[in-house]
Amino acid sequence: MTSLRGTITIGLIILTLNFGSPLANAQSPSPDTQQSAAEWAKKIAFTISHNPGAATPDNPIMSLVYAVSRGNVVEIKYVMKDALAFARLKQGAEKLRLGKTSFYCNADRIAYLTMGVVIREITTSPGGDDQLEINVDRSSCNSLPAVTRLNSAQLVRLAQDVADAENKASAKNYPLNGVLQFNGASANEGVVEERLTFPGPLPTRQQMINMTDVTRGFTCEKYGTSLHQGLTIHQTFVSSDGKPIFDFAVDGSHC
Repeated sequence: MTSLRGTITIGLIILTLNFGSPLANAQSPSPDTQQSAAEWAKKIAFTISHNPGAATPDNPIMSLVYAVSRGNVVEIKYVMKDALAFARLKQGAEKLRLGKTSFYCNADRIAYLTMGVVIREITTSPGGDDQLEINVDRSSCNSLPAVTRLNSAQLVRLAQDVADAENKASAKNYPLNGVLQFNGASANEGVVEERLTFPGPLPTRQQMINMTDVTRGFTCEKYGTSLHQGLTIHQTFVSSDGKPIFDFAVDGSHC
């Protein structure tokens, strides 16, 4: 059965980006300074390899090839099955690198890097003739650009810009399907409000949790700087008859 976490993310770029956040899905144990970086790298790699999230073999866009530890390095390799998705990934490589670095350097995850763990993600083209590699270690966090929080008026303008961008991209990145439909974005005092509809079967509680984890990871990678500047993105999911199912928000504290 195809994972709802895979089918629910309905844009190619969304699919390519959110599968690359292993620590968001890995549920690794809390860091312990009594253990070495190599031991933690081994634990993290083991967890990812047994919990690939949506990057499973039956996913039409992308799948996990392996997750292994090499000393203190956690090496995760993915293969893109869709050439267009890989091309888009390469096109936004620098933005992706910054997004992933910000994600791994979050206060909830930086302890692994501080202990000496290095994350290496390799994503290959469908034929394996090209690849994108991203490495994140503790020093990577120091290279992140400084982010200044915006004032209220600036946040209002930023939220409107993001909402407009999401609506503009919706026809391309959120095609209508039988799983989830994007019903538009609006801005409200520095908050981007997005509404999505389940036209068919409703998700289980665990699927809701999975969707929340994946979407937060993707949103951090796409809008990390804006979120650290004070933006909040709030998503509301409803049934086909408009009944609220669940909702969640993403802000700088998640990235």
